[in-house]
Amino acid sequence: MQDFNLGTARFRLAFAAFRPLQHLYTVADQLACLACVRRHLAPDGLFAFDVFHANPARLARAEEPEYEESRFHDGDDEIIRFATIRRDLATQTQDVVMRFERRRDGVAIGNETERFRMRWYHRYELEHLLARAGFEVTALYGDFDRRPFLAASPDMIFVSRPA
Repeated sequence: MQDFNLGTARFRLAFAAFRPLQHLYTVADQLACLACVRRHLAPDGLFAFDVFHANPARLARAEEPEYEESRFHDGDDEIIRFATIRRDLATQTQDVVMRFERRRDGVAIGNETERFRMRWYHRYELEHLLARAGFEVTALYGDFDRRPFLAASPDMIFVSRPA
């Protein structure tokens, strides 16, 4: 994300879905990514991306022991997603472990685990980062249904364009 070149191609829309910017941990990496995106946007092009809206009460906890996050079905099997989180306030990152327990007829028949790190952002931090990279924010939504961004919004969906 920090170093791509699509030649002379320019696009009217670029988007980064499913929170990939949260895997850029340093300002240098963030600015490098935004520079690549800007280089490939048409002058009237838009760049849209989403990040989760950090909940201050949760951020205050350095760790969250394993908890059930969601349930869904895969055919006849039920999948339960558990999460464990450890935060580093100094780097605004969290190490996440997701454990997926597969159940059939109420009996656990398997487990899979995924581990990853994510960086969290605050609204004005991202607005400043975008401005520094030569973008202006044209819209900020609190969810994918274009609800206004509010304190309780689960997400921040930014739409921006070259300034």
